[in-house]
Amino acid sequence: MKEYHLLNPVIVDCTSSQAVADQYADFLREGFHVVTPNKKANTSSMDYYHLLRHAAEKIAA
Repeated sequence: MKEYHLLNPVIVDCTSSQAVADQYADFLREGFHVVTPNKKANTSSMDYYHLLRHAAEKIAA
């Protein structure tokens, strides 16, 4: 997606899919903001939660 030079790319996930939630870290690493009511990612393992937080902090920096 970087070849599109998007300024503020956003993924909006309105599903309750674990498969989509499992991709959040990849989306964040690619520079996307993730907006979702999906609770699956935040109720997964603590390691995955920390991975998401770390990836999100890199975007904000």
